[in-house]
Amino acid sequence: MCRMILSVRKNTSRLAVIGELGQYPLWRRALEFSLKYNWHLVRNSSSDTLISDAFSEMKLLASKGLDCWYTRIDKIKSLLNIESFSSYMKHRTVCRTITKTINSKFDRWWLDEINKLKKNGCVCPNDHNKLRFYKQFKGSLTVEPYIELIRNRNQRQYLSRFRVGSHNLRVESGRWTFPRTKLEDRKCLYCQSGQIDTEQHFITECSLTQNNRNCFYNILGDLDKNFVSLDNLDKLKYILCPVDSVHAKLSNKYLGLLVKTRDYHDQGKPISSVETISLSDTGIQLIYNS
Repeated sequence: MCRMILSVRKNTSRLAVIGELGQYPLWRRALEFSLKYNWHLVRNSSSDTLISDAFSEMKLLASKGLDCWYTRIDKIKSLLNIESFSSYMKHRTVCRTITKTINSKFDRWWLDEINKLKKNGCVCPNDHNKLRFYKQFKGSLTVEPYIELIRNRNQRQYLSRFRVGSHNLRVESGRWTFPRTKLEDRKCLYCQSGQIDTEQHFITECSLTQNNRNCFYNILGDLDKNFVSLDNLDKLKYILCPVDSVHAKLSNKYLGLLVKTRDYHDQGKPISSVETISLSDTGIQLIYNS
């Protein structure tokens, strides 16, 4: 569902997808409910009910090393380093503590995973983490502003795709070959720079779309005078991390145009036939000529 909301491929990294939307996995809620229910059973274990008797029986089975619901709850508590709550604690306090603990543990694990350095062999100097680009501008498990600013996913789909790596650039498509193409061999086929076809090269450097880029930069420069003085990396982050709806829609239109330009080049169509892009809701008109 999260991938559908972002209009990305089904094999897009799950970590990146939930990171964009600030969503926790469904199993987090299952853990939360299980721990809260365990506390409820402990609190009412002295009552003479069938549930209390069943709970006492599970505790007996767990003490004998047999697998049961209580055994698994103990493993969860040990994994999350959650101590047993006193039966005298308020229900609201227990619920808040459990939720906060699970969220903080998952946030830490998520951040460690996207920042993990993955090596392909002992002597390979490159980071083979699929999210090596994503981690450059994402540092917390919170919903991105452009998601809430633009509800129409068609107006932010390219922005989402390039942020999470759901595209056809060679830095990504080289992973699909067999044997897998080495990272240093995934070079751009559309210009003579000899650089790896990464998101940064595609958006800020590839000579095939230089005229389009110049026009787009001029528009951003008119909106923000500081944009012109930024280096390529900061310009890339500026484009992919918009903080208002106007910049978000401009970036999405620009990225869509770059994709279409390459498609026209592959099909042998003249790049100059790429249509004019207008944003009537912002009062800005973009005209790109190759």
